[in-house]
Amino acid sequence: MTRIFMGGPEMVRVLASIEIEVPSEHIPSRLEAELMPFGKAFFLEAAPDWTGSLDLKNAEAMKIVES
Repeated sequence: MTRIFMGGPEMVRVLASIEIEVPSEHIPSRLEAELMPFGKAFFLEAAPDWTGSLDLKNAEAMKIVES
């Protein structure tokens, strides 16, 4: 995690944009885990709480937020 955060906003954007679907550990379904994009699963389930500010003027950041 330290290496990821050392990569700064660019690294976070790259990780958040990975669309490969992986099973969610926190969203169960009746028979198997719900699939979600890796970027969402990583930040919602694996990464520690994010602290900082969101640059609302950054187009790349806003695309990720909107997805």
